[in-house]
Amino acid sequence: MSRKEAQEILNALLKQLEEYYHVKPIIYTTMRTYYHYLLGGGYGEYPLWFRNTYQEPLVNWSFWQYSDQGRLAGYDGLQGDHTEMCIDLNVYHSSYDSFLKEFSLPEASAETLAHEQNQKKEKETKT
Repeated sequence: MSRKEAQEILNALLKQLEEYYHVKPIIYTTMRTYYHYLLGGGYGEYPLWFRNTYQEPLVNWSFWQYSDQGRLAGYDGLQGDHTEMCIDLNVYHSSYDSFLKEFSLPEASAETLAHEQNQKKEKETKT
């Protein structure tokens, strides 16, 4: 697929997503795809989520998937007809407060966080 064809498809997709959700979509990409299709294509206003398990991306990013070999206590890995024990590990480029502001999210109250912790504990004691 040519760069022009890929950008035409991506532009239409991004437009539809933004019209439907009323927020800028996050573009998930690899470095190769970024350099081949996105760089210089006018996507600077979109948050970028890079998958690069070898090194930190050399361009501005909002999220970085730095591993696909993570382990999580309590995760059984069942994925339909197979088991996948590893999970992706990601990091946001800035602080929690910046995350809330960038994505127009309300700050979770201490009461909400306590409620979620209690639900988690209840679930763990039932299993």
